[in-house]
Amino acid sequence: MDRIGIAQQWIDRHSLKNYLEIGCRSGLSLLRVKANTKIAVDPQFAIPVKTKIKWSLLNPSNLRLKYFEMTSDQFFAGNRAVLDRYPIGVALIDGLHTYRQALVDVLNILPYLVDSGLIVMHDCYPPNAAAATPAESPAEAQKAAAESWTNEWCGDTWKAVMYLREFVPEVKAIVLNCDYGLGIVRKRHPGKIVPKLEKASFEKLLRHQYKEMIERQKDWIGLCDTASFSQMLNDG
Repeated sequence: MDRIGIAQQWIDRHSLKNYLEIGCRSGLSLLRVKANTKIAVDPQFAIPVKTKIKWSLLNPSNLRLKYFEMTSDQFFAGNRAVLDRYPIGVALIDGLHTYRQALVDVLNILPYLVDSGLIVMHDCYPPNAAAATPAESPAEAQKAAAESWTNEWCGDTWKAVMYLREFVPEVKAIVLNCDYGLGIVRKRHPGKIVPKLEKASFEKLLRHQYKEMIERQKDWIGLCDTASFSQMLNDG
């Protein structure tokens, strides 16, 4: 089970129309997911033309794919009309692997998420301390991790899940133990959610370390196995 399968199963189970992906540089997951309308956000796309053609033939929903080559902050700031027209059924966040950006992306998505919608956050359970290195880029993380680097980088996105669990009571947030940790975020109740980033709450979690999270994973990030997602699907 991976982020592509999770997204597609939720779309199919709830007959959702619109899919948003943040951080889809090479199109690995973007082009495979099927939805009526797909919105892709990335500051620098690198999808070969041949790949686009191939996946448009295999998955015709790519013919309706809308590309926004910009940062996610720029997208949410300047495209309210697009989001109002295509309310989000499922969103995949796989952009900059930082606590702040992952959290801001979730908070920006929530006002446009349909009641049965789902937000999937990639890289929320790093496999080792080096992969959890807080940084602004893989190169910066590699330099900081030095000899312990394994060419895997998730950053500190797990703190975004922790923030949601502790400070945004309108949502449920857990992490599935698969595909480098998939954060799963859903509304608790119908209705529009417009949460704000609280500076004091955000800074409170900055000092937490990967080692502490591993020791308290169930309480801090709600780590669970993939059977929990199957149960969610069955519960509707």
